[in-house]
Amino acid sequence: MIVLRIIGAALILFTSMALGNKIASNYRLRPKILQEIETILEMAASEINYVATPLPVLLSKLGRRFPKSAGKIFSNLNYYLAQEGCPPDEAIVAARDKLESDLPLLEEDWEIIENFTINLGKSDTDEQLRHIELCLSHIRVNQKLALEDRKKSEKMWRYLGVLTGLLLVILIW
Repeated sequence: MIVLRIIGAALILFTSMALGNKIASNYRLRPKILQEIETILEMAASEINYVATPLPVLLSKLGRRFPKSAGKIFSNLNYYLAQEGCPPDEAIVAARDKLESDLPLLEEDWEIIENFTINLGKSDTDEQLRHIELCLSHIRVNQKLALEDRKKSEKMWRYLGVLTGLLLVILIW
């Protein structure tokens, strides 16, 4: 009987610790992904300015840059744009719906990406570069906020997971 209690207590403790660590990892990953998006946008500006790369090739290159994280957005966007008759605003919504649970991005992060993709390829080079610069400035602001959130919240969620598990074990015991 006591063995079952110990096993149950250990399961409760490890589960709450894992949940706390999962939430903390979202705070740790968001600044990294925003940094990758910044790099991708800078890469897009270079491709548009110097090479005049066609949109499907550009999105494919951007997607391959960071294939396990931020690049997924642009790979999926390219996939949905390749579907016949899918406009950019619908393609980014479809990509967002598919990836929203995988990437720890907030609503304002997705809005920046949506603004970037909706205006991509719709105007001349100078206008697109200005738009990318605007998106980059918004991403940089969000990066700073994400780093502040990480400093405030990452440890808290880890400790909260452990303490919640211990509290549950004490209450159940």
